[in-house]
Amino acid sequence: MMKINEKVLIKYAQSTNCEVDKEGWLQKRSESKNEFQRRYCVLKGNLLYYMEKPTSEPLGCIILEGCRIELEEETNDHPNLFSFRIAFSPKTYKNYIFASDSQATCESWMKSLSSCSIGHMRHILSELAKQVEDLELDEKLRSRQLTANAAEDHFDSKFTSRLNPFDEEDNILSLNGERGALSKLATNRNPPFFSRRPFVELHTHYGLQFQKFFNERSQSKSEIVNDLILL
Repeated sequence: MMKINEKVLIKYAQSTNCEVDKEGWLQKRSESKNEFQRRYCVLKGNLLYYMEKPTSEPLGCIILEGCRIELEEETNDHPNLFSFRIAFSPKTYKNYIFASDSQATCESWMKSLSSCSIGHMRHILSELAKQVEDLELDEKLRSRQLTANAAEDHFDSKFTSRLNPFDEEDNILSLNGERGALSKLATNRNPPFFSRRPFVELHTHYGLQFQKFFNERSQSKSEIVNDLILL
């Protein structure tokens, strides 16, 4: 069990070097009498002090660890007060009931008391660390995607400049932007054996050559026959 030095707590409460998270007047239900007493409350970190006046020594200090901040509904005898309870888990621990004259003040104190414990701070830090990890992972994935896109663009730009040998002549000339020079060069060369000409054009071209060959052969045979007759 943790031992608490009361003198240290009192000195910490009266110190002006320590930042005050919240302070103000509240009603605190007394332990012996079922009555509310006006107390000035000061919240410093996870310590809640209550005292008779702002300048007096604390009457008590509540360490806000392992507790829950709940609305208190058992104050029917004080209908004008808005109450909340500081409840600790084991039932043997003492619970504290505070109240305020307005609902807004009550909710404000409940919010501050709920978020001041070390456990709550650890939970917040854990959530923030998880968010940072998610952001770092998103940044890595984004960087990899940008690198992949850059490599793909480089690959596309490299191969779009290469000529396809099976493209038509007009497409090749338009890609290179040298239509006049290549056209002049093409007229000085013999047409290639393999070409993407239409079938009708190829049939006519080679058909004429075969027809010329057979005509010449027939003519030579007839001349040989005539020579034999003359003999």
